[in-house]
Amino acid sequence: MDVLHRVENASARDVLDALPNPPSYSTVRALLARMVQRNLLTFHNEGKQYVYRPVESRAQARLQAARHLVDTFFARSPVKAASALLGLEDQQISSDDIDELKTLLNQLESRHRKQGS
Repeated sequence: MDVLHRVENASARDVLDALPNPPSYSTVRALLARMVQRNLLTFHNEGKQYVYRPVESRAQARLQAARHLVDTFFARSPVKAASALLGLEDQQISSDDIDELKTLLNQLESRHRKQGS
């Protein structure tokens, strides 16, 4: 999916060529067919090959993946998930990142105040 979100349209060969440690061509084709069945991808025919495209945007997929992660591993607690992410020792958080997080928290607090009024 990452390859398809980056390039938007790709054949099975394009996906295979973009993977760092690719499986076989038939495995990529089977995976793409499965994603079409699950309505994650659409496709059209270009000459002798199928060209695939994600159904949802990268932003939509990212949000859905985050919800799944929070629900599955953090007991539906965004605070627990954020705490785990911020506690990753091998990740550097810059001052700009901290400022951005403060801004997001202030916006969230402001929305909660408006809803509570």
